[in-house]
Amino acid sequence: MHATIYHQEISEFFQFFSDWFDGSCPNTDEQFSRIIRVMPADSTYIDHEGKLIDAQPFFRDSVRQSHGSIPQLHMWGENIRLQWEKGDLALVTFHEWSRASIAVPGGRLCTVIFRKNPDTPNGIEWLHVHETLLPVTE
Repeated sequence: MHATIYHQEISEFFQFFSDWFDGSCPNTDEQFSRIIRVMPADSTYIDHEGKLIDAQPFFRDSVRQSHGSIPQLHMWGENIRLQWEKGDLALVTFHEWSRASIAVPGGRLCTVIFRKNPDTPNGIEWLHVHETLLPVTE
């Protein structure tokens, strides 16, 4: 699989979050299904505080309730790097950034294990995500 598919998925993933949290997309099951389709039942998420979370229930419950909660949010990924790929799995790292009037400035280093799944928008799903806060710079 080409590295561009990971760039595409990360770009669409953060566009969804930007639109969801700032409320510019409709608050519907159909719209929200984009995120659930790429977060399988066995996916895990380690947040920036080191908490291990079952990803799908977290996104289904907490994120779903946050529609429109962060006006003018813009999220994006940079420095996306395919570290390795073997069989149905790939390890990708990138920097996650966000900007909003009420958001705390800074970024995160994300490490993701993607798994191939032809039933998702880009043919991959987020099996494991680990975030680490980046130091705040002036």
